[in-house]
Amino acid sequence: MYVLQPDGGSKPKWVYSRSYDECIRKRDALLGKTRDNIPVAARDMKVSEWLDYWLENIILMEHPYTTFAGYEQCVRLHLKPRLGTKRLNGLSIADVRAFKSAMLKAKGASTTKRALVPLRSALTAAMKEDLLTRNVAQLVDLPEVEAGDYEPWSHREAVAFFRAARTHWLYAGFLFSLVMGLRRGEVRGLRWSDVDLESRTLRVRQQSQRIKVPGRSIVDVDYKPKGKGRKKHKGLIGLPEVLIAPLQEQRERQKWQRLRAGTTWVENGYVFTGDRGQPMNKDALAGAFKRLCEKLGLRIIRLHDLRHGASSLLADTGAKPHEAQAIMGHSHVDTTMSVYTHAALQAQRDALDRVGALLEADGTDTAAVDRDL
Repeated sequence: MYVLQPDGGSKPKWVYSRSYDECIRKRDALLGKTRDNIPVAARDMKVSEWLDYWLENIILMEHPYTTFAGYEQCVRLHLKPRLGTKRLNGLSIADVRAFKSAMLKAKGASTTKRALVPLRSALTAAMKEDLLTRNVAQLVDLPEVEAGDYEPWSHREAVAFFRAARTHWLYAGFLFSLVMGLRRGEVRGLRWSDVDLESRTLRVRQQSQRIKVPGRSIVDVDYKPKGKGRKKHKGLIGLPEVLIAPLQEQRERQKWQRLRAGTTWVENGYVFTGDRGQPMNKDALAGAFKRLCEKLGLRIIRLHDLRHGASSLLADTGAKPHEAQAIMGHSHVDTTMSVYTHAALQAQRDALDRVGALLEADGTDTAAVDRDL
């Protein structure tokens, strides 16, 4: 039969099966798609054609826009330039291995892994469309990505920031990350309806992100927080006393923003907004944090590192693992303890110095060392 193609044309397509009835079912399904103007991919299409079809007709239709934007970037920057001219049903394991090796040399393990994940997904979708019999990308191992080399602020650095940044207009937003470990998108996605100052509770319902895809309109998207940790507790977290006054100040500050904007203000209910009520730009948030650190003379860290430091501060103050997990919104407590808890280097030095003191002590002084320990 002739079926509609992604480019608007038509091509013949064959269906195969061991039974006549199954062939009729497959034929009718394809003819139904053609009647409904739904494109059907052909077997001789190139990888680039299939990737375009997969993005528009599967990812964009069935997944969050954030997923589409991330996959579109990988397809545009990496997959199509290196694999796009190959025939889809001729793509081999060797082709994918060569792609992986070239990407590792040019972009590193993290970017290579991000590119291979959508390739695997696209080829799996091609198998479901009977265009492929196997997924060659699944037969190539994903590269190992080493954990980032970072060191969040120490207790003293966190205290210095807490005291010196009080007059900044985003102070409350930074405190959400410093004290409660909220992600940047969670801070941007907070609405006043999620905040209850009387009962001192906060509900993290969504993250907010501004997405730019070439050739498409810039959109602000609210989406569910990452992982299952927030969902488990319905996003509800106790609000610490230290955030009450900054939030009250932020509410007053936003009233003045609204008055200055006048008729150009668009009410979205966000706690932190741009000049006209629009969602806070993520780059503006990170940029403001960096400039503030420079102004205060503090060690420059990423805004996300405040989240890492929050878990360490919870551990330092004796918070139980399950309590820290609920606050941080992790799916598993192991993530809270092994990934986000960083022992202070000075604390490590102190512990090792005590071991050294024990080993260096005279026999007559052992009892005194024991008392110190």
